[in-house]
Formats: sequence, C-alpha cells, structure tokens
Amino acid sequence: MTNGSITNTATGHAHRYLVGQTLVNSNSDSVTVTAGSALTLKKSADATTYDANQLITYSYLVTNTGNVTITDLAVTDDKIALVTCTDTTLAAGAHTTCTGTYTTDQGDVDHGSVTNNASVTGTPAAGNLAPATDSLTIDAAVPPDAQEERRRHDLRRQPAHHLLLPGHQHRQRHDHRPGGDRRQDRPRTCTDTTLAAGAHTTCTGTYTTDQGDVDHGSVTNNASVTELRLPAISPGTDSLTIDAAVPLLTLKKSADATTYDANQLITYSYLVTNTGNVTITDLAVTTTRSPSSPARTRPSRLVRTRPAPDLHDRSGRCGPWLVTNNASVTELRLAGNLAPATDSLTIDAAGPALTLKKSADATTYDANQLITYSYLVTNTGNVTITDLR
Repeated sequence: MTNGSITNTATGHAHRYLVGQTLVNSNSDSVTVTAGSALTLKKSADATTYDANQLITYSYLVTNTGNVTITDLAVTDDKIALVTCTDTTLAAGAHTTCTGTYTTDQGDVDHGSVTNNASVTGTPAAGNLAPATDSLTIDAAVPPDAQEERRRHDLRRQPAHHLLLPGHQHRQRHDHRPGGDRRQDRPRTCTDTTLAAGAHTTCTGTYTTDQGDVDHGSVTNNASVTELRLPAISPGTDSLTIDAAVPLLTLKKSADATTYDANQLITYSYLVTNTGNVTITDLAVTTTRSPSSPARTRPSRLVRTRPAPDLHDRSGRCGPWLVTNNASVTELRLAGNLAPATDSLTIDAAGPALTLKKSADATTYDANQLITYSYLVTNTGNVTITDLR
C-alpha cells in the first residue's frame, strides 16, 4: 500500500474440443484498492468532579481505523504538557492507550469546569492523515452557577439568629431589623467575606441574656450561613446551647460526740459542697444559738433547746436535755441568687441507766444447801458505765 493503491488483474480461460478443432475463450478483470489512513480518539478521565489541587489522570484511546500502518503517533492536549503512549506505531485496526495528568487549581474551581481539548496524529504508510480530536469537560464539585456568582460577589451573609427557650415557643430575632429590643444580638461580623475552597473565617456576634433566659435554664442559639443571592448553595448550620448559671450548695453537719455531759466541748464539722455549675466565693456558715443570742458566722458551740442551769436533777440522774445546732451556708454577695443550704444536728444528753435481774439455781432448799445466785446487769442508758459494783 506504499504506492497508494493495489491493482489486481485476473484472466479466465475455457477450452472446448471438437473433432478436428480446438476452441479457446478467455476473459479478464481487475480490482484496485486505495490506501486509506484514519485515526479515532476517545478521551476519558478518572474523575467526574474535582476540587482545588486535585490530580486528574486522563486516558486517550487511539484506534487505527484505516487500512495502512501509522507510525510516529503523538497526542497533544491544550492543558497537559506531556502525553505518553504505550505504542507509537499502529497497524490497521490496532489501538493503543495514552495517558496524561493535570492538577487543578483554585482558578479552575472558581471557573466551575475544566475542558481539555486533545488531538492525535501520526505518519501513515501512504496517503495523508487528518488529526483525530476529542474533548472532555469535568465540572467542579460546586455548581458552576454558584461558583460564577461567588466569583463576582463577596460572601456577605447575616446568619439568622434563633433563640430557643425550653418549654416556650421558638422566638426568632432578626439582627438587621431596625429598632426593637436593644438586648438582642448585634449584627454578626466576619473577618473575611470571600472564602477559597478549604479556607475558613471567624465571625462574631453578641447576645445579652435577660431574666427570662435565666428562668428557662438555658439558651439555644441556631445559626446558618449562606449567600442570599445563591439559592443553589446549601446553608451551613450549627447550634449551641448554654446552660444558665445555677449556684447551688449542700451542707452536711457532723460532730465528734453522740452524747454529752456538762462542760463537754463538742467540735462540729460542716461539709459544704458546690453542687451547681458556677464557682462560689465568700462562703459563710452561720449557726443558730438560743433565741436571745444573735447568729454568728463561725462554727457554733452547744445550743440547748431549753435553758437549764444544770444537766442533773436533784436525784443525780441525767435530765431529758437535748442540744440542737442549726446551721446554714450561703455566699454573702448572692443573697438573691443562691439559696442557703441548711442542716441541723441533735445530740442527746448523757443518760446513764442500769437494770438488775437476779436469779438463783434453786427454787427450794434444805439445811446446809449451797445456793448460787446470778445478777444480770444491763446498761439501758446512752453512755458507757464503768466501775460496776
């Protein structure tokens, strides 16, 4: 096929023999095949969408659809500097795959898509060869219209602010609304209003709580961000709940004695625990004394529930006296916000008491009979008794 065509001529003969003569008939024909060089190119990629700084590998399927051998195959791409092929010579009907890579940038993301135009050519054994072409478009991960709008406009969004109070209706507060409650959030401000892919910025806003927020126990703030002019962008949302400050104390009182006698020193301990969610300072423990004595801000001494000059009656036995000590703890500066924790402790006066039960090992006796007596002594009081006799 190097000459461009092939001509094939054929001749047919037939013989007929008659008596005394020979008849010869002949005929001929020719077929010409013309050299035809042609290539096809099919382009594909390993990605259907892309982000910034993403490596995309392109494949180029080159097929020799002509009838002559093609050498010196070369694929060019308007976005790829080098495309390599496993084979550069293709016989008629053969094919090969070439590859090339491209790394996207932020400009590609902002543009919304990347279109690669490729072509392949070579040297045919005969005739002329027209380049084969193909193109492929890959969209950016963000919709193209949104990318175009973002390219032309700053990202300016006043996120909607929602205040959700437990047990009450959902109250929406719009910061851009003129007038209204001065305690609601100031407009949110952002350090940056244009964000490249993967970038971030910090926005700030303020809200002043009121007594209603404290009464409800928490404030839930729901926020969203988007660009108002770009409905194709899905808003980003988040919420944050802050609990109201709950100052709370518990008080547990104990003593180093369970009963007492006259002139006995009793030491009281006051276990104060902060069971709230805020720090409490300036703690003060107060104890109640007799009705005629003022409250004191230090651990108290004994407090009798009724006056008695002596803890013993005329018979010398302990009387029915009690000591009750009432205590409370609070923070001196939070009289209206912190409920005092209280506890009381009652200590009984010492009450010594004995019982005696006598028995014998005989119910009758004779002369010169030894009888053994038993004495069951029981301490029925609330103090230890020594030196029994």
